[in-house]
Amino acid sequence: MNKLQKDTITIIGCGLAGSFLAILLAKKGYRINIYEKLTQKAILESASKRSYNIVLFGYGIELLKQTGLWQVVKPYLIPLTGTVTHIPHTKPVVAPTDQKHNPYYTISRTRLAALLLTEATKYSYVTAHFGTALLSVDRHTKKIMVQDLQTKHIQQMPVDVLIGADGANSLVRAFIQQGQHTDHQQEYAAWSYKQFTLSVEMVEKLHLEKTCVHAWTQKRAFIIMHPSSDGSLGALLVFPKDRIQRGVLESPQSIRTFFKENFPALIPAISEITASLLDNPEGNFSTIHTAPWYYKDRMALVGDAAHGFYPFFGQGTSAAFGDCLTLVNLLDQYGPDWQTVFSVYQQKRKRHMDTLGELSKEVLQKYLRHKKADYNAVYDKIELLAYNLFPKFVYPPFSLTITTDPAHADDHRQKSLRQQQYARLLGIPLIAGVLTGILSIYEQVNTRVHTHYL
Repeated sequence: MNKLQKDTITIIGCGLAGSFLAILLAKKGYRINIYEKLTQKAILESASKRSYNIVLFGYGIELLKQTGLWQVVKPYLIPLTGTVTHIPHTKPVVAPTDQKHNPYYTISRTRLAALLLTEATKYSYVTAHFGTALLSVDRHTKKIMVQDLQTKHIQQMPVDVLIGADGANSLVRAFIQQGQHTDHQQEYAAWSYKQFTLSVEMVEKLHLEKTCVHAWTQKRAFIIMHPSSDGSLGALLVFPKDRIQRGVLESPQSIRTFFKENFPALIPAISEITASLLDNPEGNFSTIHTAPWYYKDRMALVGDAAHGFYPFFGQGTSAAFGDCLTLVNLLDQYGPDWQTVFSVYQQKRKRHMDTLGELSKEVLQKYLRHKKADYNAVYDKIELLAYNLFPKFVYPPFSLTITTDPAHADDHRQKSLRQQQYARLLGIPLIAGVLTGILSIYEQVNTRVHTHYL
């Protein structure tokens, strides 16, 4: 623990980003006040409803190691041995992970939130105020107004530095951008999601590998399943918003019909699935590009408050952790010169996080692959093969560079785009197109044979 610092840091939001930042700043000797509108119990319940399990790999693992939190989290991680993509009328596509050189792990959001919150509140410098909502921010007098949601008591509190870790619908962001030039874009996807769980017994009945991520893909819907510590599989069903408006998933019969048409292999589990889908709320996906991320030397944003992307890129949690570590490292470099720290922080992070946001949209489209003869998948295989054969001359596939260095996503994206230009000159897209056509014919023949024997 470093010596006690002069400034007290006020963090709004006690989710993954807020707890992670509190830990890092407490280690540096800063006093921390966290204000969270949910109760401690409700935080964990909210985390369980927000999304399926979090996947950690590459950069995310390195961040935990750098910050000394790896040993805290590691005992609760589930190693992933691979990904199984279930494509209609053909054998599943199995992609094993390289557990030696690039291991993948999964952990429930609830478990990770609990671990970080428990770790943060171990520090005597950290004071957490649960069930307390932010009402207003006075940037000039450096005071905030908060309310205890149980007693309804309102009080005004002085702040030295205020950090918004309060998510995609951040109140701190609104106060930061009030009265200054702002560029804010929040785009909602034309896709919704609902969660369900396959019990251990059903996982065994369907002969599903318990240490793999499973994906069932269709042109207009897909399912992703992640392992849980008890052997069950937590699943996310993603579908166009217009389906829910037409009532497709609002009755047992409509759900059965939907699964019979799109995911017939899961019909044996339809009772479990139906119960979950009727009980769980519909969720939405959004991307957020916003500026500025800070106000003078007084306020800044981290995590989803500063940027947001779809969860299919596996970088949301790691991006939030990366924001926090960047801020703390800049404090080591510049000291408590907060305006310089915040300015450099935005310069270092914003364009790369914006790139991740746009790329997350592309990854969602890849999950809509409904056949082996997919041009993008074939092209990616060619690029990976070329890199493995000629690593000195071929830039690594973008998907590989992002796993290890998403903090420079935009730089890697530009290099990848230049490589694609050279590939066009060499006729690589034509080769990929021809191979896709050949695979398509083969797949069609197999599909007709399969349908005939059904």
